[in-house]
Amino acid sequence: MIANGFDIKLLDLLNNSCTCNMNSADYRAKVTIFHPFIDKNRIYLEGFAAASYGKYFSTLNKVVISELIRRHVKEQLFKNYHAGLGYTMGQQDAEYRKISNDNLRYIDSLGQNGIFPGEQNVGILTNQLYDSLKLQYHTLQKYVAREVASWRLPANTEVPFNEESDYFEMGFVYILLFHNANSFATISRYKDDAIRKGQMHPREYASLRYPVANNKTEGMKMCLSPHKVRIDDTRAINELRKQYLLPSYEVDFAKHEFAHEHHLQLNYGMFNGTR
Repeated sequence: MIANGFDIKLLDLLNNSCTCNMNSADYRAKVTIFHPFIDKNRIYLEGFAAASYGKYFSTLNKVVISELIRRHVKEQLFKNYHAGLGYTMGQQDAEYRKISNDNLRYIDSLGQNGIFPGEQNVGILTNQLYDSLKLQYHTLQKYVAREVASWRLPANTEVPFNEESDYFEMGFVYILLFHNANSFATISRYKDDAIRKGQMHPREYASLRYPVANNKTEGMKMCLSPHKVRIDDTRAINELRKQYLLPSYEVDFAKHEFAHEHHLQLNYGMFNGTR
């Protein structure tokens, strides 16, 4: 992962799934399983990261990254109603749908040319990546502020956007896909190629059809997010999982138990499937 741009300090963000009180004294103490290894090998790992980052950065598609960031921010701006945009609620919702459909068309156009915006092409959105891109707006926060100002909206207008701290939550490309009901069918044409190249995870693709966020209904068909109560008859679930190249329910349930025992977050990027 480090060779692909991961910053080891981000491991502490795995604490997001800690079930203890975040303000309690044992919050960090309970999420320590990876700390001994990191502490023992920190000098080597940091040196390796510094030596490999340039090569990693050279492989990224900077044009696509910049375009996806622009589209992500605009979609998030229009997702929630802001009277200052000059639309009625109904008009803004229609405009938001147009923006979302256009974003899906853009992702589709990339896919048809053998480019899927996974981490191999667009990287991990860390502060270091923003700095390396040397974008005109320098940071995503400044870009969002500039967009808000360009629409003459109040400076405190809330526009959700992906930051470094969201790495273990949900990727900004996945947000674009998740917001459009046609994503699953659209990317099905080249998902095999994307998965084979390591540009898309099978769970990511499956969750667009059986969303973790909707686990009580559609999601239960595949049970991408196991809960505390273990399911005994998993034949239908596992048969469906097999079609999507996913491990059995039993494997995911064991992973779920391990995650909660150590207060870790082991499924990430898709509304976190370990909670």
